[in-house]
Amino acid sequence: MFFKHNLGGNFKYIVTDSERRRRDICNILASRILTQIFALHSVVYIDCFLLFPDGHQLRGVVCDYLEQLRWLEMVRPEEVINHQDALCQIVVLTWLGDIDRLKNPSGDFVTQDGRYGTLDFDFCFNDGVSFFGLPIANRCALKFFTSIDTVESMIKAILNLTDVDIAKMVGRAGHDWVSDWSEQDESIFVGVLIRNRERLRSSRALREFGVNMGLWLGLLDDLVIEFYEKLIIPRRIWSIVKYQGILKTVLELREQVILSPKARIDRVNSIYKNLLCNN
Repeated sequence: MFFKHNLGGNFKYIVTDSERRRRDICNILASRILTQIFALHSVVYIDCFLLFPDGHQLRGVVCDYLEQLRWLEMVRPEEVINHQDALCQIVVLTWLGDIDRLKNPSGDFVTQDGRYGTLDFDFCFNDGVSFFGLPIANRCALKFFTSIDTVESMIKAILNLTDVDIAKMVGRAGHDWVSDWSEQDESIFVGVLIRNRERLRSSRALREFGVNMGLWLGLLDDLVIEFYEKLIIPRRIWSIVKYQGILKTVLELREQVILSPKARIDRVNSIYKNLLCNN
């Protein structure tokens, strides 16, 4: 098994414990929606505590430890045996608002037997499915598996979900798999998916990417990808501030800045211990 404790990545100095917990929930919900609702191949995350001999507890998520995975860009398209499922997964993750997948290849893998799958859903459940008319989705995967018929049928399946369907889907997964699930969590996650469903209804981004993409969109896509890391940083920060609030973000940063030397050493030791747990 692989245990994951979310440290906040490059933004750990402004991420509160509640935001780290929200990312745990994103991993749990997204993996359950992919596997249980849409029957797609994905790493499944389970809510858990890691217990230490001294009684200390560390909260996070756990999943199966997968060996001999190959990242998607390391394989040829013909080596993948589940092309249609792969494209369905791309559409679902776009609907889930996964802002971290457009240029992050480490979230998409291929098993030894040729099955495409995904992992790491920390930045799901954000508003938006496209920007500048381009889909927020893994470019390598889209170029591998683009099929207009599959895209249309998958988008239609999502558009056919009513508000009640989405609420039941999220609520059931939350109640069944998240130990501290709340009505506030449910309202936030349901709201994002309902809004993103409507964005998919009006967006042509996924439908026009690939063979139907005109010269202008092709040039724009190259430009966006080149500067994507710069574009995504403000979105990540906005996501953090949006969900934990400006005051909590400022207080967390202040706490990090004014830590005493001893407290800083203790914090570094704690982070180092958590990193060991992650590995």
